[in-house]
Amino acid sequence: MELKLLYPRWINSVSSDQICTINNQFYWPTLKLSLLHQTYLTDFFGVDKLRHGIELNWVGWSYEFEKISYYRRLSFDYHQLSLSWIYPSLTWFEREVWEMFGVMFSFHPDLRRLTTDYGFRSYPLLKAYPTTGYFQVFYSEKNKRITASPTNLAQEFRLFNFQSPWQK
Repeated sequence: MELKLLYPRWINSVSSDQICTINNQFYWPTLKLSLLHQTYLTDFFGVDKLRHGIELNWVGWSYEFEKISYYRRLSFDYHQLSLSWIYPSLTWFEREVWEMFGVMFSFHPDLRRLTTDYGFRSYPLLKAYPTTGYFQVFYSEKNKRITASPTNLAQEFRLFNFQSPWQK
């Protein structure tokens, strides 16, 4: 709650479980140099909210207040300012969010792929990810070489039936 009182222009709301919703015009260096100067960033991740944009979430541990603080920002913009100069541990997390969701971080020191190959054109954790038209690459024990085959899904995920067969 102290964040909402100190920064009413940048913090939209603080829930009862201490999750801060951050305004899109938020200026990180001011908050970092004032209230969170002894905060360790423990996690950063993105969530695809379909038509509402990408939600970016920061989880930090405050040495001063001895508590976990959560920061959440909903953004339609897929170009964000990198905060790795404030939190050096954020470089790896930003690379993951870029690779999985397509959020480009400006002024990032080393933005390259982690798990997908460089020819990969989409972003796997987006809910609009196409599930057909791609190839899976694997090592074939039968042929004793690397083989590529078209992806084949056993079930259509977008038309999933959520009714339980055990429920009457």
